[in-house]
Amino acid sequence: MADKFEKQLTHYRKQRQLLVARSLHFRTTRVAIEAICRAKLSQPETARFLWEPPQQPHYHHNGIVFIAFERQADCRRALTEFQDLAVQNRPVVIQEAYRYYRNTVAAPVAPAAPVTVPDRVPSPAAAPPPRAPAPSPPALAPASSVAPAVAALIDALPPAEVAAYFAARPPAEIATALKTAIANNKVELIPVIIQLISSLAEPARAVCKEERGR
Repeated sequence: MADKFEKQLTHYRKQRQLLVARSLHFRTTRVAIEAICRAKLSQPETARFLWEPPQQPHYHHNGIVFIAFERQADCRRALTEFQDLAVQNRPVVIQEAYRYYRNTVAAPVAPAAPVTVPDRVPSPAAAPPPRAPAPSPPALAPASSVAPAVAALIDALPPAEVAAYFAARPPAEIATALKTAIANNKVELIPVIIQLISSLAEPARAVCKEERGR
């Protein structure tokens, strides 16, 4: 199903006939979002909404929807008409999907170097075969691409679920969540995220203390 969905996006993205709407509230239904979006369009019948399966079973969607058009002219007109779009008093970010994907796709992982296997076991006097260089680590997605997704998550998740979600995330993303919570005045989330950072740092502090005691 994921491959079929991606093929649909690829077709419209190559033709520059695809928009993406972000910052949608997870508990707002797809029907309500489509109705509000179509009401902003002068030709609503030209829009086709493409939803990927939600990652959480109790959510209606993943906070974004792709909107496809059969003509570039319809897509450009819709981008203008979608200005100041809001769903249930929540501002929605609308942009061309090819730009959105260019900023969020992670850099490719460098392939591992081939290992040379000798034809025979070298004698003790012979020099050992050279070791293959270690593959380069995968590049991380830029912080600018992580911040919008983190902001959408902390807006949607109840405070009780924030710590459980970010406990398995990279430290950089947790730090971004803290900055976002402070910037958006999420007072109830700030102590939760700070406590999570402190608990993750505790093992490192214990190791340092043990090393100093030796």
